[in-house]
Amino acid sequence: MFKLNFNAQNKSQGKAPGNIDDLVNETKSAELLLYNYNQNSADLVRDVSFEDILSVNFDSQVQWISFTGKLSKVQVDFLKNDLKLDPLTVEDILLENHRPKLEELDEYIFCVLRIPIIIDNDLLTQQFSLVLKNNVLVSFIDTNDNVFDDIKKRIMNSQSKVRSKKEDYLFYLLLDAVVDKYFYALNFLNNKYEKAMEEIETSFEVDDFKYIQNLKHEILNLRRNTSALKDLIYKLSRDESNIIQADSYLNIRDLMDQAHHANESAEMLREMIMSLIDLNHNKISNRMNEIMKVLTILSTIFMPITFVAGVYGMNFVNMPELHSQYGYPITVLVMVLIVLAMIIYFKKMKWF
Repeated sequence: MFKLNFNAQNKSQGKAPGNIDDLVNETKSAELLLYNYNQNSADLVRDVSFEDILSVNFDSQVQWISFTGKLSKVQVDFLKNDLKLDPLTVEDILLENHRPKLEELDEYIFCVLRIPIIIDNDLLTQQFSLVLKNNVLVSFIDTNDNVFDDIKKRIMNSQSKVRSKKEDYLFYLLLDAVVDKYFYALNFLNNKYEKAMEEIETSFEVDDFKYIQNLKHEILNLRRNTSALKDLIYKLSRDESNIIQADSYLNIRDLMDQAHHANESAEMLREMIMSLIDLNHNKISNRMNEIMKVLTILSTIFMPITFVAGVYGMNFVNMPELHSQYGYPITVLVMVLIVLAMIIYFKKMKWF
C-alpha cells in the first residue's frame, strides 16, 4: 500500500542548520566504490581508502566516487574536510526523502534527485545525490540499483565515448539514466492503469477501489517528482558554470526535452486515472440506481395487492365476499391480474 512518509527526515527538531549528528550511521559505513579512468585506462577499486582517493592525480584522471547506503561519521568528515563540501550540502545528502533540488556553488554543483524503484509491485522512490567538481564526481544513493550498470560497463570499455570525456559528461550520463528510469516507471504505471480499466469494465470489488486509490497516489507522486526533475534540468541548462563544458550543455538541453516529455506523460496519466476514478464512481452510482429501480418496481407491484389483502383482512361482519364459495380464488385471481397488468405497463413504458 502506497503511503506518504512525512517522518523520513530524521533530524531532531530545533537543531541548528548543518548539524548532522542525528543523521550519520553509528554502526556501519556506506559501501564505497571508486572509478578512476581516462582515455588510456580505467580502474574499479572496491573498499578504497580515503588516502588512496586523495593520492590520485585529479588533473590526469576522472574520479567517480560512489557511496551506497547511509554514511558513517568518518565518511561525513571526509566529505567536509577533504572534499570541502559545505555542511548544508552534507546535511541535504543525509536527509532522506529530500525534494529534488539544484545548487551551484563556487567549487561544485550539487543536486538531489529521486529515482523510481519498484518494491512489491508498488512504485516508490529513493534518493540520489550528485556532487560535481573539477575531475571528481561524487554520487550518493540509498540502495543498490541497476540503473547505472550500463554506464559502469561503458567506463570499463576502452572504445566508449565516456573514456575521452571529462566528469561533466559522466554527470550528464547519470542524469540521463535517471530520466530513462522515469520512462520505465511511466510504463509500469500505465500497465497498472490498463489493468484497473479492465477490472472496472468487467466487475467491481472493494479491492479494486483500494487498488485504484493506491495507483492514484503513485501517479501523483511520480508527477510531482517529474515536475521537480524538469525544473532542475531546466535550471541546470540555463545557468553557465565553468565546471560544465559547452558540449555537455548541449546534451543537457537535449535531456531537458526528455524530462519535459516525462512530465507531460505523468500529467496525462494523472488525468487518465482521475477519469478512471470518475468512471468508477459513475458505475457505482448506476449500479445503485438499478438496484433502487428494481426495489421501487417491486414495491409498486405489491402496493395494490397489499391494499386488497388489507381490505379483506378487516374482518367486518357485513362483508358478503367472506362467505362466498368463490371469494378466495376470485380475490387471488384479481391480485394476479393486477400484477400482470402492472408488469405489462412497466414493460410498455420500458422501465425495465
